[in-house]
Amino acid sequence: MMKEIDECTGGCPQGCINCGRKHIQIKVCDWCECEDEYERYYNIGNDEVCEECAIEYIKDNPSDFLECLC
Repeated sequence: MMKEIDECTGGCPQGCINCGRKHIQIKVCDWCECEDEYERYYNIGNDEVCEECAIEYIKDNPSDFLECLC
């Protein structure tokens, strides 16, 4: 999923110039909600999950993974 964060430092000497830092979109894992730690996300069902969650899912559900390879 996508999450909007605010990375504004509030330190612009001339005041806010709407540089876009108040509305930055980052990708978040649908399961563990880690933020942008992974470059790749994987679709499992209707969820986008990080590599770590995908590996755990495959370990717990090997038959589901094998069906995807067929």
